[in-house]
Amino acid sequence: MSESEEHSKAEIVAMAKLHYGPDYPIDVRLWFTNDECEGRDYLTGNPHTFPGRLGAYCPHSDQGFNVSKNQIRTLSPEAELWLAGFLAGNEPHPAEEGDEAQWDRAVVEFRRTGQWPLDD
Repeated sequence: MSESEEHSKAEIVAMAKLHYGPDYPIDVRLWFTNDECEGRDYLTGNPHTFPGRLGAYCPHSDQGFNVSKNQIRTLSPEAELWLAGFLAGNEPHPAEEGDEAQWDRAVVEFRRTGQWPLDD
């Protein structure tokens, strides 16, 4: 289903702002698809749940939701760049004591999957 068959960009922004308020951060360049919804959804920011979790908006159900990188199937080039920056900024701080090489490997895995592999 193409974007024109779903909603126009202006309609998506208007729907999100009507439902969530005028400051809701919707950028239609940040689209992605996942197995839970037919069509495009949009990355919106940090839901402040745990490192790597993403806020998103679904215009088909007119609701916000949270998603992880491993749930994303396809994404726009802009969303891919945004996601890389988001994960880089969400890296947990290294432990004050511990194996630095292990933490470095965990950072690589986190950026690849969006899941933090070490227990705190």
